[in-house]
This record gives sequence, C-alpha cells and structure tokens, in this order.
Amino acid sequence: MLLLLLLLLLILLLLLLLLLLLLLLLLLLLLLLLLPLLLLLPILLQLLLLLLLLLLLLIVLLLLVPPPPPPPPPPPPPPPLPPPPPPITTSTTTATTTTTFNHYYTTTTTLLLLLLLLLLLLYYYFYYYYYYYFYYYYYYYYYYYYNYYYYFHYYYYYYYYYYYYYYYYYYYYYYYYYYYTTTTTTTTHSQ
Repeated sequence: MLLLLLLLLLILLLLLLLLLLLLLLLLLLLLLLLLPLLLLLPILLQLLLLLLLLLLLLIVLLLLVPPPPPPPPPPPPPPPLPPPPPPITTSTTTATTTTTFNHYYTTTTTLLLLLLLLLLLLYYYFYYYYYYYFYYYYYYYYYYYYNYYYYFHYYYYYYYYYYYYYYYYYYYYYYYYYYYTTTTTTTTHSQ
C-alpha cells in the first residue's frame, strides 16, 4: 500500500515536472517570438519621436505659410458715352457679348507603415504648399490679364466710337456743304 502511494506521488511529481517544462518551453518560444520586437524597441521609440518632431515641424510650417493678400481693386467703370450723332438713314445696333467665365507580421511592416505615413505627410505638405502658391499666382495672373484686357477693350471701343463719331459728322457737314453749294450754283445759273 505504501509502495502504491509512493508510486502515485512519484507519478504526480513527474507530471508536475513535465508541466513545468512545458511552461518553460512556452515561455522560451514566446521570448523567441518577441525577441525581434524587444531588439527593435529603441529604434521604434526613435522613429516615434522622429515622427512626432516631423508632425510638429509640419504644423509650424503650415502656420507660417502667409495667407494670400486681398485681391486688387476692380477696374473703375467706364465713363459715360457721348450722345450719339443724329441718324441720317442708317441705324447702328450694338451687340453686347458676355463672357462666362480632383508578408510579415513583424516589425518590418510597422516600420514600413511608419515610413509610408511619413512620406504621405511630407507629400501632403509639399503638395499643399505648391498647390497653394500655384493657385495664388495663377489667380493674380488671371486677374491682371483680365484687367488689362478689359482696359484694352474699353479704350479700343472708345477709339472706335469717336472715330466713327467724327467721321460721321465730317460726312454729314460735307454732305450739307456739297448740297448747299450745288443748290446755290444752280439757282444762280438759273437766274
């Protein structure tokens, strides 16, 4: 009976030892799996700090970008037109034209993701920066181009108008002068 008890105790001890060995093996396996992470922990911390610094730099740079200045004042309205000449036989019509003016479940993937995030942030910053300035200068170029085009069209219209005006009056008085001279000469000849 005693022997049986001893045997049972021995078996239990052996089982406990086996369980302990299994637990130790599991712990070793876990350590082996986590070893790359533990080795790369300082690198990950450095990368995290670098990412935070880059984010702070990005925020500061975005705050330092100057806002666009206000647009220049619009051109003044054209002066009023002179009164049109009295019509003889022709009627002039003016047409107005309106312009109407988007493999590994390891630390390598996390590193790659962090690098990708960093690249995306830098890309977003430079894209926003150059897009903003490109839009700004394009807007100003378009505005001044429209401004000078407006004034060119405006003075061209006035030049054409006054040229037509004086030409019309010149023709008008010349016609009346010719008419009166011919009528006076015919009346004198008839007398």
